[in-house]
Amino acid sequence: MEYLLLAERLRVEERLLIEAFAEIGCRARLLTPAEIGSIAFGGQASRTDAGLSPDQYTIISRLHPTREASALLWALESVGWTVLPGAVQMDAFARRDRLYRELSRAGVPVAETVLGWGTGAVLSAVDAVGWPVELLPLDGGESGIIVEDREGAEAVVEHRAVLGREHVLLVRRGVAQSESRRLLIAGDEVFATLLSGEADWTVDPVTPADLKIAGQVSAAIGAPLIDVTYLPDAGSAVTLVMPLLSFRAVQSKESDVAAAIARCVGETEAIHG
Repeated sequence: MEYLLLAERLRVEERLLIEAFAEIGCRARLLTPAEIGSIAFGGQASRTDAGLSPDQYTIISRLHPTREASALLWALESVGWTVLPGAVQMDAFARRDRLYRELSRAGVPVAETVLGWGTGAVLSAVDAVGWPVELLPLDGGESGIIVEDREGAEAVVEHRAVLGREHVLLVRRGVAQSESRRLLIAGDEVFATLLSGEADWTVDPVTPADLKIAGQVSAAIGAPLIDVTYLPDAGSAVTLVMPLLSFRAVQSKESDVAAAIARCVGETEAIHG
């Protein structure tokens, strides 16, 4: 079996995945969006500019969840490619409001979030939530920003409205990362992590609460490779759900996330192939 890792560039994680697939007797290599070239909708199965056809490979998306990434996956699927995660899942990852809605409908605890349309509504939501407050764009590929006072909130909201013509923001209580627990999910395998230092995460033993949240989120999204952050001391409320992209900080022989991803992809292919 051969896999294409769809990513903008070859990062540490992609190198680890290439090695992990080789360990289970599969080939994997990088494919950039630029190599794909144009895709004609409604025609015959398209070859890319790199001379690849859909019956040769399965594509594993390593793209951040944006509208552009979602459009690309839809186009690839429309001409016969198999993509993991699929376009439906990428749609959910790329739209924060849709993602939270799907999680809530499935009974997954989600941190209380207010959608504000227009500067006045967003700032009213900010005042109601209190400080610190986190302002989140709808685009799942963009990070939120935590502000400590109303002056900071006004600056962020007005900047986005004027320069980015962005009128809708999601508002919720800001929490320190030290309050969070992060789960890296590869099918049935779950790696629990805690913040170490300012930005690194270290592996921690998996708890029954971790497994419950992992199962709930996986079922709600329908994607096998997920990165979840939740608040154990706040009703296990989920604050972030992303495709499983970054894992170098916890990768080791004891916590071999790359190998787990390779196994998960192989099992998913066996079921749906």
